[in-house]
This record gives sequence, structure tokens and C-alpha cells, in this order.
Amino acid sequence: MIITDSRGYEYMKWKRGSTFPVSSGISDIMRFCNNAFECHWHDGVELLYVIDGELEHSVNGVRHIMREGDFMFVNSGSMHEGCATEARRGRYMVISFLPSFLCAESKGRIAEKYFGSVMDSENFPLLYLPRENKKTARIIEVGNEVARLMRDRPPCYELNVKADLFKIWALLFEEASKNEGEHRSDIAIDRMKQTVEYIGANYQNKITLEEIAAECNVSKRELCRSFKRVMHRTLFEYIMDLRIRKSIELLEEGRSVTEAALSSGFFDSSYYTRTFKKYLDCTPREYVKRMTR
Repeated sequence: MIITDSRGYEYMKWKRGSTFPVSSGISDIMRFCNNAFECHWHDGVELLYVIDGELEHSVNGVRHIMREGDFMFVNSGSMHEGCATEARRGRYMVISFLPSFLCAESKGRIAEKYFGSVMDSENFPLLYLPRENKKTARIIEVGNEVARLMRDRPPCYELNVKADLFKIWALLFEEASKNEGEHRSDIAIDRMKQTVEYIGANYQNKITLEEIAAECNVSKRELCRSFKRVMHRTLFEYIMDLRIRKSIELLEEGRSVTEAALSSGFFDSSYYTRTFKKYLDCTPREYVKRMTR
């Protein structure tokens, strides 16, 4: 489960200032609400590779269908989200860590050469390596060892995890150097973060396009255009998707259908039921019944 605040910022398993900011685990895209995880970002970098099946993964608006054996590097601060494909299955490994865990210094040869311009989030928000790439198999092999160490925690596992992450970083750096700036972030990404933050803080209320545009200091037309380009859906579709997700969280907490609707920004129970069925192919009450079986 991905836990975010109103900005879309993810709370990691470790917090800022942690002495060992590394986490790993296997996820399944089919276990998320509506078979998709919502748009979010975080301080740590993320290594993601598909174990079985496939999923659609989007980083700063750049979409990839990732299949078994494919790898993705997501840099800190990059907006990303994922959803199931027609394959209807997709298990993947995620390893997250703070770059400062490998290199805390801001100056010096290592910091400047290997953690500087090429690998910063603005120049390099993502790196996609299909299984055909010669380095992909090696990265996944080392990643699996990191996951094993994190799971079993043998003696000196922290040192070995750090050593393995350095190996992965070196492989990533070699590929990043070949593709510097390929997916460079633009002003639209910052605008999208601001938009998502505003919606996340106000989805329970009636919000209008005019209000969002004013908050982001942009015209309504430009907001809609840039949102569709980066997020691959309309602003209205994003708001409805978020409200449905939040209502499902409340239903799973045991709240009534009416409470879930009103607390998620729906002020008409009939409209809520129709929208819910459109997204999940069942009514809220049918969903609750399925949960309790």
C-alpha cells in the first residue's frame, strides 16, 4: 500500500534522517484499488523490475509497458503512477533508498562525478531498461541479492546492501551518461505537482477549474492542456478517480456508503453509486458485501 499526504508525497517505510534509509519488497499491481497505484513522488530513488506479468508505468508523463524482466529507475521527486494492463497480472520488486545513503558529501570527486548533473532528478527523472539491454539482467541479479539481504538480515547485511547498491548505481550511471537529458523535466511537471497537491487537499469539497487554475497561476485552457499531456487523462477524470479511491478506503474502514460518499466529495448518493460502478463494475454496497465474504 502506498501512503501519501495531500501533496502526493509518499511516506516511505523509513523517514528523513534514518540511519539506514533502504527498503525493498514485492508488490502486485492487481492488489491496488482499481488495479492501479496513484500518482505520487518521494525523496528516495526507486528501482523497479517486473517479476511476472506486466504493468503500465508512467514517470513524469512518460509511459512504458513493462514486462517480465524489464527494469525502471525512478529518480527522487519524479511523479509516477502505474496500472494493470490487459494481461491482468503484474508482480514487481521495488527497492527504494536515499542517494545520500551512498554519498552524503556534496563535494569531492565521487559526489560531483557520479551523483551530480547526470543523475540529478531534473536532468534524469527516469531510466527504462528493457530485458534486452545487456545491463538489465545484472542489475536485477544484484537487486535480488539486496532484497535477500534486507529480508534475511544476516551479519553485516548493511555493509553488503550498501556495496550492492553501489554496484547498481555504477551500472545506472553508465546508461544515464548515454541518455543524459532524454526525459528532462519541464515547467509542466512542477505545475502538475502543484495541481495534484491542491486537489489532494480539497477533493472533499466542491472545487472548480477556475479555482485550480487560479491556485496554479495559469489559464484554464493551459492547465487542461498540460494536465492531459502529462497525466494522460483529463483533470475531471483525475478528480473522480481520487474521490473513488478515497471512498474505497473509507468503505474498507467500515464507514457507511453515505459517509464514504460525503467524505470523498460526492454530494449526490445516486451519482456516487453510478460513478463507483463505472470504475469498479459494482455498486458500493456490492463492494462492501464482497469485502465481508
